[in-house]
Amino acid sequence: MVTLLVRFISGTYHATPWGHHVNEGRVEWPPSPWRILRTIIATYYLKCSDHFSESQVKDIVLQLAHVLPEYYLPPVSASHVRYYHPQASYQVFDNFLAVSPDTPLVVRWPEVELTDEEWTVFDEIVKRIGYLGRSESWVDMQLVRQWSGEPNWRPERGVESEAVDLLAPVKPHDYRMWVNGFMSRDRMEKPSGNRRRRRIGVPVVPVVPEDLWQALLMDTNQLEQGGWTRPPGTQWVTYGCGKSQQLAPLLRKPRKHYTMVRLTLEGKPRPRVQQTLTVTELFRSALMRQLDDVMGQIPWTISGHIGTGPAQGHRHAYFLPEDADNDGRIDHLVLYVPSGISDEVIRALGRIRFLKSYASDRVWPVYFEGAGEVEDFSGVSALVGPAATWRSLTPYLHPWHQKKHGKFGPHEQLQRELLLQKAFPAVEQLSRLPAMTLGGHTVYAVEFRKQRPGKNEGPDRVGSFWEVQFSEAILGPLGLGRGAHHGLGTFVALARSE
Repeated sequence: MVTLLVRFISGTYHATPWGHHVNEGRVEWPPSPWRILRTIIATYYLKCSDHFSESQVKDIVLQLAHVLPEYYLPPVSASHVRYYHPQASYQVFDNFLAVSPDTPLVVRWPEVELTDEEWTVFDEIVKRIGYLGRSESWVDMQLVRQWSGEPNWRPERGVESEAVDLLAPVKPHDYRMWVNGFMSRDRMEKPSGNRRRRRIGVPVVPVVPEDLWQALLMDTNQLEQGGWTRPPGTQWVTYGCGKSQQLAPLLRKPRKHYTMVRLTLEGKPRPRVQQTLTVTELFRSALMRQLDDVMGQIPWTISGHIGTGPAQGHRHAYFLPEDADNDGRIDHLVLYVPSGISDEVIRALGRIRFLKSYASDRVWPVYFEGAGEVEDFSGVSALVGPAATWRSLTPYLHPWHQKKHGKFGPHEQLQRELLLQKAFPAVEQLSRLPAMTLGGHTVYAVEFRKQRPGKNEGPDRVGSFWEVQFSEAILGPLGLGRGAHHGLGTFVALARSE
């Protein structure tokens, strides 16, 4: 059995997954099998080619490629820094994982046995590996024959907890089968080719490596020039942790019941608060896709539908925006479910890596921040009190039609909603605001998108801003009116009370 102990001596790990830009804020964790094999090969050619023959290293690498590795992942925490490019005006996001230098990442290839000569060659290469991922990720690697621990991440389908897709090579004896599939015209792996050659009509003839070893030797420039959307001879493998390694909740003590989850929304630029409905629709769609993968179904608490009709009583999910730093842009997303959030929903949320708007071609990375009861977020989220005074963040859309001569207008309808929900104390003052100030700019309700695709416009097509003062402090979150479950009619807490 071959086992690698990898210590990140700088305390950080930097690596961008294949197919993603560095500014998307994603970190490949654990390091993919493809990345590890390429690191071994690169170190051989750079530092050991004078000591060992290529055929010796090739035999070792192909043995490792024949088996998918298992991992023991040490505890990590996500972080990032932002800085401006010295010769441009845009920001660069450097996302990385912080990991203790004292706790190694373990990579184990079960069923791989090396001869004494192969072990010597491999050990000398491993000792000379200086970094894994980007060059900032300094490592100290050690090759061991025995390891007393137990892996906590394995290649498996239908995992019951966290899961991630990693790029791995196909088995060497399956490479010819991969080539035959690639050469068929209906395969998605076929490279897109050079853009200029496609534009002028020059046919692109893909250069397919003759074996897996040659595929592993292709550098990034060759892959880009050949138009490869994925390295040849690779496959996506789902890795996950089993029940015994399920991740603990990130906020306070573990508990079985959750009602609120908060996620961080990154990207440059972040979406404006006026784009709330667009962002919450993307958030809801991403969660429902993940739930379909995790559970094979979507619970009514998330979809808001029971059978063919809508759920009643406002016990299902609220998808809410948050502007924590008051700059006029959405920096957090909140899922609030009064009836409770199941473990399956928590796992599905943890699988969401980004939101992508196909209309604007924007991508916003998403990070799972924490889950718990609403009171766990008191003092953390602007959507949570306790507070007696609450002010609109997004426009309130009255849900019923007004009567003649302006009777039963927004003021009366807002009062009636608060009364019907029977969860709020008496309203002492209800004031309509002509506009809001977001990020130093005056914003009017008409600037917000208010129509969901395929839905009726409703009686209120303009919206209004309000400030509500209760006789007693409430905890929140507070969302009222039409579209409240999708981020419209969201209020933020003012003058928090202890």
